[in-house]
Amino acid sequence: MAASRDLNNQFRMVFESAPNGVMAADAAGWIIQLNAQMERMFGAGLSPQQAAEKLGISVKNVRPTLQRVFTKVGVSRQSELAVLITKLTLR
Repeated sequence: MAASRDLNNQFRMVFESAPNGVMAADAAGWIIQLNAQMERMFGAGLSPQQAAEKLGISVKNVRPTLQRVFTKVGVSRQSELAVLITKLTLR
């Protein structure tokens, strides 16, 4: 049990500290996890269509993910996410 917990913690650490955007998707192609770099990509002003093309997935899978990012950080629009990310990176 402890070994499994350690492995999960190591995965999370590597996932979150990756220099590039990383996502995990389920078998149906729905994004289930994003790292901070991927969230920044959404905050950089890419449209859902542009993000889908960059990620190689369907735009129908991007929109719910974008909504989860909004909820996670407490914003309701992509422009608000961009402002928040800019503020955080300037610290």
